[in-house]
Amino acid sequence: MDQYHPVSFGVYDRIDPPVFEAGREHAVVLYCEVDNFRSRVTPDGQFETLLTFCTQIFSAGGEPVYAEPEQRVRDLCRKRRNDFFIRQQLRLPATLSPGRHVVKTAITDVLGGKRAEARLVFRITDGQSVGPATLLLPTATAPAGR
Repeated sequence: MDQYHPVSFGVYDRIDPPVFEAGREHAVVLYCEVDNFRSRVTPDGQFETLLTFCTQIFSAGGEPVYAEPEQRVRDLCRKRRNDFFIRQQLRLPATLSPGRHVVKTAITDVLGGKRAEARLVFRITDGQSVGPATLLLPTATAPAGR
């Protein structure tokens, strides 16, 4: 894992401002902290958390222009987690037109039956991009409850 990837909860290099050059693909890492998720105790005494997430990119007009397939996350831990993060490698397609875009990640707590979304605005320009790093999504907070 290179220096730009989040290594653990709260440890990442942020792209600020999130600006990328048009006409080429950009590899970024999405980092999103998750709150209010539910865990259950497994037969061997561990705490299991089950989440799904899917990521889409929308144009400034709200039209979907790119989507990643839904992914599942299963986490096992000896103690109940109070915080959680999801990181996803994402390739911004070279076909994105210059202008404002929105990346949206929808996270579902499978055990809690809750869903939350996090969104981030980024720009594609005809100029130079900032370089590889992490797109920091706001914390995805589902309705309260364990």
